[in-house]
Amino acid sequence: MRNLLVVVLFSGFCLAATDPVYKGLRDAAIQESFPVENLVIRRDAGTLTLKSGTLGLTAPQMGRDTVAVFSGDGEFTFTPGLGMEQTYLKSLTGKTSVQERFDRALFCFTDSTGKEVRGKSKPGGDAKLDEILRDFRKHLRRRSDTIRSLVEAEVNSDFMDNIEAEILTDLYNAEAAGFFSAYLHGRSHSDLRFHVKPRGVMPSLPSPEEVGVINLDPGGETDGIWYLSHFSDELSKGTASSAENKRSVLAQNYKIETAIASNDHFNASTELSFKAMRADRVIKFALKSTLRVTKVSSGGKDIDFIQEDKKEDGTLYVILPENLKEGASGTLRIEYAGDKIVHKEGGGNFSVSARESWYPNVNTFRDHATYDLTFRVPKKYT
Repeated sequence: MRNLLVVVLFSGFCLAATDPVYKGLRDAAIQESFPVENLVIRRDAGTLTLKSGTLGLTAPQMGRDTVAVFSGDGEFTFTPGLGMEQTYLKSLTGKTSVQERFDRALFCFTDSTGKEVRGKSKPGGDAKLDEILRDFRKHLRRRSDTIRSLVEAEVNSDFMDNIEAEILTDLYNAEAAGFFSAYLHGRSHSDLRFHVKPRGVMPSLPSPEEVGVINLDPGGETDGIWYLSHFSDELSKGTASSAENKRSVLAQNYKIETAIASNDHFNASTELSFKAMRADRVIKFALKSTLRVTKVSSGGKDIDFIQEDKKEDGTLYVILPENLKEGASGTLRIEYAGDKIVHKEGGGNFSVSARESWYPNVNTFRDHATYDLTFRVPKKYT
């Protein structure tokens, strides 16, 4: 046992990436807007109809549209293809399908949505779309201090999406199949979400399903995951599989050094050895947001990373200098410090609550990896 000599404390300040594309995504305002009438967007079993109103687009990044905001009169409909899914939906909502009118919406995408809406639009303008965009961002970036439902726990977990980082992941991988997400302010449900994500709708869950409808309404009777399943064409063809591999990298070894102080704070470093599973450049990690990353390196060279404020979407993303090559091996070293991990239980006993995020890891509870663990604790503890 050795005494801990240095403890570095960090507040919740932003450690966002200096990556110019990420900064462009995060700070983008509405660049152009136009009136729409009966504009239809179809994705899997869902249909979004923008009956009348105004649609705005942020500035393109890397030549691609990624974010749109709508204000007006819209309708979302969704009918599960399987009878058992319809029965489950009815148990939550009283109906076998979804039909929701909405007055504003945020669309985030890396698929062909930009081309679709531009091809059917007429130039115009609406100054209030920027305000709507700010409201959506503020809501979606906020991490709740008090979890009020299981769905909120999953959506705001230590693996919660940073939407701009998710967009960046696809932009930096030309081979990635694009995703589509709609965040709807409905008349009956103020936070209804529709996702079509080839990488998986709920990364916090050990499941690869690509299509989901989620109603976030903690305390409400219909709060829940209304639908979570595979692409409709996979279901109809019988090719859907829960064993699908959505991973960017496969963890092979973790070398973790943790130095715990007498005041329960700690400094630590994790060295991850991995195998690339796809040609990604942005890697997402599960890490408790109260643990603030100070440095990420590979081969002795510092590399960029994203970690927003701990009270916001503070999930850790590492931005590699170049895209991975499938099958290649690599190593990342992550240095971090913080608190809210080790808890005093009395009588000289301690517990760790963040079982899946007390160190930066990928594919929580899925990969089989080897571990080399070193702990340094204050001399007075055994």
